[in-house]
Amino acid sequence: MNQLMVENGSIHFQDFLNRPADDPLPIDLEHIHFSVQKKLIGSPFQFNLKGEIPSGSSPTAFHVSGAFDNFSKDRGLTGISIDGKVRVDELNVSNFQPYLKKVLAKAPVDSLLSLSSSFSGNIGGALKTEGTLKYSSNSKERTTLSDARVPNRGSLEYKISLDQDSLHIEELKSESGPFKFKAKATLANFLSKDPSISIDLVSDSFQVNKSIDYLPLKFFPEEYHALVQSRFKNGSIKIKSLKFAGSLDQLKALAQEENRGLISTEFEMKHVDWQSPLPALQNVTGTFS
Repeated sequence: MNQLMVENGSIHFQDFLNRPADDPLPIDLEHIHFSVQKKLIGSPFQFNLKGEIPSGSSPTAFHVSGAFDNFSKDRGLTGISIDGKVRVDELNVSNFQPYLKKVLAKAPVDSLLSLSSSFSGNIGGALKTEGTLKYSSNSKERTTLSDARVPNRGSLEYKISLDQDSLHIEELKSESGPFKFKAKATLANFLSKDPSISIDLVSDSFQVNKSIDYLPLKFFPEEYHALVQSRFKNGSIKIKSLKFAGSLDQLKALAQEENRGLISTEFEMKHVDWQSPLPALQNVTGTFS
């Protein structure tokens, strides 16, 4: 047998994790086509999976395809090499809000995400993925993936690698209207309770009073945003350099005095008002470290 195929299948899944017993999260996949085939001796296995996620009047199409090879009786699954591509067209965020609430907590119900990505590596070993995540919405509500001034679309380009217990974000770039940022990060021992984290980030200008609405600033603890806004208000800040090196627990408690030395920054301010304990200055413009 050189081919395995499933035509026009469906999967109905209920997720009870962190949900009330009488209210699981339903996930449905329809019109599934799945195939695995090996055309010639010595050639890799080719796989293909596509289908639709029901979502009102316009279902979301998804497609995963690629190849895997290098089976070994001695190494089992860990030696298998794999590479492929993933495409998701206009996924309705509301269907997966419980999974995305940390990033898209304020996303309107008509928010759509599209993904185009590639992946390669070895199962149980080093893996790499890169691609583009695009966001769009017809709503006039502000969302956390975009600048408050241009709320209806944005994109995120990424290159990520996984090697044993270390996750490397080699490149992360976002563009949402006039707001752009670039970042890279490393998460070591990410399966531990308190992994080590390093972050290097630069960004265009953002409104001080709405800093928590911008990605990736969204991932910094609310207490840190509150600390910044207790010192500064109004105007805009551009991050020329922001670097953090420490543990996850220290990042969560970044507003505490003993952890502030773990972060170094260089800001460019425009028309920012300073507040106590800083000198009571208004309309401040300049670069500060």
